[in-house]
Amino acid sequence: MAGSNKIFKENETVFKMGDPADCMYIVRKGALKVYFTKGAEEVQLAVIKDGAIVGEMAFFDNKPRSASVRALQPSEVTIVTKADFENLLKQVPKWMVSMMQSLVSRLRQTNEKLQVVEAQVAGSGGAGPLLLPNQKHPFQHVVRGLKLLVLGIARDGQKEGTGYVLPLESAKALWLEISGEDAELFDRILTAAEKTRFLTKKIDSMKRPVISFANKGTFSHFVDFFCNHARQFKPLSPPLSVDAVNVFAAMVDQATASGYETLNVSFTSLKAQMQAKGVDTSGWVKAAAELSVITDLKMSGIGGDVTFRILLKEHKLVALYLRHILIFREAKLE
Repeated sequence: MAGSNKIFKENETVFKMGDPADCMYIVRKGALKVYFTKGAEEVQLAVIKDGAIVGEMAFFDNKPRSASVRALQPSEVTIVTKADFENLLKQVPKWMVSMMQSLVSRLRQTNEKLQVVEAQVAGSGGAGPLLLPNQKHPFQHVVRGLKLLVLGIARDGQKEGTGYVLPLESAKALWLEISGEDAELFDRILTAAEKTRFLTKKIDSMKRPVISFANKGTFSHFVDFFCNHARQFKPLSPPLSVDAVNVFAAMVDQATASGYETLNVSFTSLKAQMQAKGVDTSGWVKAAAELSVITDLKMSGIGGDVTFRILLKEHKLVALYLRHILIFREAKLE
């Protein structure tokens, strides 16, 4: 492939996000940092080293640069222009060109999603931003750790079967880089998270310790729920009590056993059933009042009793997630 060589000095900019793209770069020697800026900070996406290529996406979709690139050290690159590349493509079947365009489109979408998650981790806005260390709030360390795992999957995760694996070393490095907290706290968060069964720690075929996620989408959904749940409560005030979670879970269990998608559950009747099974329900009346924060849970009073309308499809998942959150409470990670 034709191209001209160029040497970039340490910290010299190769290109910036938003620049028009008229060439790509093959690193012959050195290292290039791929990043985007967030306020006055830089968020690193990748490091491109000897033999790797950067800037190739724009050759296929004709869009501006999706990130910035700077030399981390004196680096020699080969610059390949669009004209050079188009001459090469004349020798490639059209179906392969179409496939490469599709892959590049997915990669660009992944980059965009990654930037959103990075911004959320830094607390700069978006759905489910992380709480900053100086905000004393229930689960501030847990929500930060779980969001960082989502970020880690997007940045360093590797597909394995129907799931993903994330090198444990990468996850810990991300925790230390962004949270500033010690690694021991992160280990405790992972130990609690394993009990939810969304993830497991194991040794992969390359003898590396990794975090394995059976379903990336389900885990991300739980993390978003957890962050939204934590934000509903004022600083220093507790989240839903254990009794409140147990009351709601018992309602969902009754609805599940009924076989109906929607069921009106009598609080008085449910409480009596649980007492007959030896369950301590002394705190249930107060706990039931807490359930008003649960979305779509309709409450109505009839003759001094309170009836809850359970929507099984929605509330079964909520009950499961609330039980998972109790795991983190028991680990005393607030």
